Amino acid sequence: MSVSRKLLSLFVLLLTAALLAACGTGGSGSSEREHRTPWDHDRGDQRGVLTCVFWPEQCEDDEDAEEERRPLLDRLLGRGGDDDAASEREEAMERRIQELERSLQQQALAAEGTERGVHRPAERPEGELLPHVGVIIQSPDGELETRLGNTLAGVARDYPLLFSGSELVRTQIADYGCTEGDITDCLAGLSRYPGLRMLALIEVEPRGDDRVRMRTTTFDVGLDAEYGSNSVELPALEGQVARPALEAYADRVLLGLLDRMGNAPWFTHSFAEEDGVYFLGAGEAAGLSEGMELKVRDGGRVIRSPSGRPVAWVPGAVKGVLEVETLVGENLAQARLVSGDGPSEDDPVMPAR
Repeated sequence: MSVSRKLLSLFVLLLTAALLAACGTGGSGSSEREHRTPWDHDRGDQRGVLTCVFWPEQCEDDEDAEEERRPLLDRLLGRGGDDDAASEREEAMERRIQELERSLQQQALAAEGTERGVHRPAERPEGELLPHVGVIIQSPDGELETRLGNTLAGVARDYPLLFSGSELVRTQIADYGCTEGDITDCLAGLSRYPGLRMLALIEVEPRGDDRVRMRTTTFDVGLDAEYGSNSVELPALEGQVARPALEAYADRVLLGLLDRMGNAPWFTHSFAEEDGVYFLGAGEAAGLSEGMELKVRDGGRVIRSPSGRPVAWVPGAVKGVLEVETLVGENLAQARLVSGDGPSEDDPVMPAR
């Protein structure tokens, strides 16, 4: 038999098989698969058997098409494919994310230079007196300590409070004979002078080159209380934290101090007396003015929760009245006794209103 006759016979055989398959589809209960011929796509997403036999070029792109039909997120994350290939893609993506993060931090540090962020001084509400807060920063990295201190001082101008940095607070606790490890022994002194109401102890702990842990302990100086510590980790580049991250942390610290101060009204103390003149640990920056009357309270009572945390403060009875005579610098004032008894070091001095 010649080659042409063999091909003709094969074609007739295949055509007959196709016709028989088509003729067997008349039953009402037949499935979708039974309605299809060998020329058709199987389930709409694979080539028919005969199509791939006679026209193999039409089936070459099936594998690529199947890949294209996978969800975009699965293809990006390497899901649904070869496990090893997917793992390699995930690792490559993680490396790329880390590179981008480092690049952003480098740009932030380079743009920062020696400039601090621009801060708008908070306006003191009319008739309100500003509380005084301080910080102590403990860090093995002197440069990071300086940058954090500058950031806190700058961000503090956005809030209705007065701010004292590490240098002033350290000097004062040393004068009181205390160390940074036993701050609680100096709270009463810090409340009298420089007139702090709240204090934050910040301990900086590097966690390799790419992370820095900030541990913050808060003290209510005015009410002689210590609150629990909390920690946060900031991204770093070779141990240095970009200014935006430091500013976000500064906001967190200062907002926490303001929130804690909500349990008592503003007050200050007299830290010295000479010839009937009382020296107060607050001045013009806090909102005092010459001629202002202040009431001397006979101590006060702290109301604590079952856990021992201060939740409220009740001032004692009025025992005397002072009048601000002279403002000394920004944070000191001299006052004379108008009536009643003068304040002891532990007596709170409050606005007369």
